[in-house]
Amino acid sequence: MLTSHAMEFSDLPPSVDAETPRSGEFGEARAAPETVSTLATSKTATVPLPEDSKVAVEMLPPDVLSPSEGSHVRDTIDCNEPSSGVMHGSNEVISMNNLLNTSVLKENPTDVVNSVSICNNFCKNDSVYTKEKDSVGISESDDVTSDSHHEMGKRSNGIPAVKETDVLSSGDIALETSERSSDPAEEIDSASALEGKDDTSDPQLNPFVHRIHFRFPYDYIKVALLTVVLVPVRVFFISLSIILAYCVSSVGLYGLTQEQLSEKPFTGWRRRLRWLMGFCGRFMTRSYGFHVMSVKGTQAPASEAPIIVVAPHSSFFDGLAGYWSKVPGLVSRIENSYIPCFGKFITYTQPVFVLRDDVSSRQQSINEIKKRVNSSDGWPQIMVFPEGTCTNRSCLITFKPGAFYPGVPVQPVVMRYLNSMDTTTWTWDGPGALKLIWLTMTQFHNFCQLEYLPVYYPNEEEKKDARLYAANVRAVMAKALGVPVVDYTYDDCRIMDKARKSKLPPCIGLIEFQKLRQKYGFTIKDVEKCMTAQFSGMADKDGLLRLPGLSRYLHLPATEPTLVHLFNLIDSNGKGAVSFREYLLGYWDIVKPIIKDEIVNIAFKQLDPDEKGKITRDDLTTVLNAIFFLSKKESDQIFDELDVNKNKIITYEDFLSLSEWKGEYVWLLLRYQESVRAGIRQLSDYKRTLESSKTKFE
Repeated sequence: MLTSHAMEFSDLPPSVDAETPRSGEFGEARAAPETVSTLATSKTATVPLPEDSKVAVEMLPPDVLSPSEGSHVRDTIDCNEPSSGVMHGSNEVISMNNLLNTSVLKENPTDVVNSVSICNNFCKNDSVYTKEKDSVGISESDDVTSDSHHEMGKRSNGIPAVKETDVLSSGDIALETSERSSDPAEEIDSASALEGKDDTSDPQLNPFVHRIHFRFPYDYIKVALLTVVLVPVRVFFISLSIILAYCVSSVGLYGLTQEQLSEKPFTGWRRRLRWLMGFCGRFMTRSYGFHVMSVKGTQAPASEAPIIVVAPHSSFFDGLAGYWSKVPGLVSRIENSYIPCFGKFITYTQPVFVLRDDVSSRQQSINEIKKRVNSSDGWPQIMVFPEGTCTNRSCLITFKPGAFYPGVPVQPVVMRYLNSMDTTTWTWDGPGALKLIWLTMTQFHNFCQLEYLPVYYPNEEEKKDARLYAANVRAVMAKALGVPVVDYTYDDCRIMDKARKSKLPPCIGLIEFQKLRQKYGFTIKDVEKCMTAQFSGMADKDGLLRLPGLSRYLHLPATEPTLVHLFNLIDSNGKGAVSFREYLLGYWDIVKPIIKDEIVNIAFKQLDPDEKGKITRDDLTTVLNAIFFLSKKESDQIFDELDVNKNKIITYEDFLSLSEWKGEYVWLLLRYQESVRAGIRQLSDYKRTLESSKTKFE
């Protein structure tokens, strides 16, 4: 019989919007930031410090920050209004800890390649000093775009160029500030952003988890008793209804090919069988214990609303919406047609089948929906569950735009399951289908309500923008249900599944993928690879990345300044623990843009100073000892990873291949190179250590 599992009405974004960036360049797929917080040189406020606090503050020029690094930190301040992010603090005081946390180049105080370099003894004080005039904020005059990755080659191949500046005396600290047009009162804390949410904050609501709560001892006694007394009777009548529906659908489909099913709607006696199919479905629903079906509102005719959209989609029992809606046509994944018995019934409804992971199939499905709703042949209404996957009804997740591309009026229908013991919700993290069916049959009564909302007529703007249309319909339905909306999709479930298989908490996969994909341009495969090949190897069991984990993953000491520098850039909230979402955005903003052949080649030359084109184990040990002071054991671990072909030689191709999923090495080597150019690290020390290492290993 028709189940909600058979009615996971996906999506269907057009091919141009499927799993590919919206434009050719990676950077172009993102929203170009309009402003980046820079510590401009328009004003300087001098603040006296205690005598026992020695502070050296180095304010780097605005162009110190690469476009990708700047946009990453900017986005963490305000993702909803990229051009209007604000910094923290107030116009009265400046906390040095706040300055570190909100500076565009927030760094470890001991790393001199920072926008602010402060001695450890000062950082521990968390002192607050009064500022004379302006607060640190956004410079509206600065226009640094994140899609300017092609300019990175002019700036030390994607690594910010460090320029020498004067270090102020220990008695005073100069805070270079810029005028800001916004009211200082609008400043917010580092843990929040506009509307309390930013691109790197972890969403709090998890609609993909469900637990059944038993009342002791009542529910235990009831389930045990009815399993013996009532379940066998219900199973008999359910089986009877399934057999009857199978026979009716087989008769209705007799002599028809798959092509004929999609050419034109049923007519004559085949169409009249539709009522009998609906009767079988309602009979089966009653047999499951849904004796109390409440229907509010009125179903509109197909001429007024060709498409019915149903939400929330939370169970395989959601199929009952079709039985009470005159058995409309379905949009279903092709796999459902192969389900024993039920597949026959689904096929009889003349559904629009779709392959979820096939871009061309999605586009064909959209075209088929458009053909039917605009046809005068008398096609029945099409019923769609636009969420595309099951949730626990705590919110409405993103509506896929497939049903909204035709731009025709739709009728929203909301579903409510009203039992105090929820045995119907079927989610990714919860009881299995068989357990839910069993527990549902052990309830005296199951209560469900269908509410037909007024037909939604799209305006001209919504007709042109299916995503806007879908979002507005979702808002209407969420208001009727009294629940919030969140930007999760079926893709978030896929990422959760990867996290589970990587033995990490599944909830870390909730990253609002579709929202980020539209901005950053990565695909679901990119994110899944980032989870399995990168994050799972560095995160702790609680699903968070900390500096020791990154150190372990890269086989570098946690005290290495460039490593600390990278971690602090990724840890944009300054909490010392990075979620998968935050790591993904940080990696994509900071590291990914420099993984280009010409830039990776520069990094490779750091490991191959003699330019032999290949690196032996001893060569790598010598170089890494000179750069990062690694032991031979630590260098051997890195060599084994770089030696992709296991031929005891690292070629440039090996290094380039590894950079695709361990691009941090490229970033660290280039950052080291820049620190040498800036005089932060002495080249003479590197050469001296290199010569010493060569002599030692020879």
